[in-house]
Amino acid sequence: MESLISQVRQMFESDSINANEVMRILENYKSDPVDWQQYVIFDPHRYTRSLVDIGNGKYNLMILCWGPGTGISMTMRAQTAM
Repeated sequence: MESLISQVRQMFESDSINANEVMRILENYKSDPVDWQQYVIFDPHRYTRSLVDIGNGKYNLMILCWGPGTGISMTMRAQTAM
């Protein structure tokens, strides 16, 4: 996870952000529960989100969790996709 955070921070240092490059970095991250387990918080009634990296004012890196039968609204989906 530290490598992912470092890559994202480096990318967002620029005033010109290439969204495709950000997507490539995120897609290439090999998920390892050891990396993100400390951020996982489940609530049986709603989704939760945990801050992984506050970024530099241009982004926040977050872990979103939801259990069976819970989800996020369409508005939240649009915000998380940005």
